[in-house]
Formats: sequence, structure tokens, C-alpha cells
Amino acid sequence: MDFGFDGGTAIGALLVHGWGHESTPDAAIAPPEIPVCQFTIEGDLDDNCAVTIGDVEILACGWLEDSGCLFDLDGDVNGDCVVNMVDFSLIANHWMIDCAVVPVDLACVSI
Repeated sequence: MDFGFDGGTAIGALLVHGWGHESTPDAAIAPPEIPVCQFTIEGDLDDNCAVTIGDVEILACGWLEDSGCLFDLDGDVNGDCVVNMVDFSLIANHWMIDCAVVPVDLACVSI
């Protein structure tokens, strides 16, 4: 199928000229700074300073696993070597608390 343009040339032009703005090839692009969380909160399994759906996903991956305390389980919030409803309730208790946004919340413990 012919679309009336040379895809290789179009992609090459984008790489050389950028996406609609001037680019300088020697300009160093610094990655954005990632803030380090200064708090811990029970239920924050992905260490992003908040209890969100990402923590529930981690819990779900280990759901009803029992390590017999031979190794740590990622979804084990309370450290009893089992991922179960107790861990889910701890996540639910701190649901949507973001210590980076509201560090004065009583659930946020300074590291």
C-alpha cells in the first residue's frame, strides 16, 4: 500500500529536526529529579510515599502466599509471613494517603 510519502525520510526528519521545535544536538538533557520520600507509611509496598493501587497490585501478586518465615513476601504488610486479609485491611486503612503531599498526616512516620 502506498501512502504517498517515504516513511524512512519522514522518521529521519523527525530525528534530525525534532517534533515541531528546534533541537540542538549538543544540548544535555538532564533527567527530572526524583524526590526521595522522607516518610514511611504502613501499606506502602512500592515505596512511593503513598498507599495507592500499585500497593494493591503487589499484595494481589502474593495473595494467600505463606512463606513460613523462610523469606520475605512482598505483599506481607504486617510481617506475619502470610499475605491475607489482615494485610489488605492495613492497606485499606491508609488508602490514598500520600505523605509527599500531606506529610502531617498521622499515618506518615518520618524516617
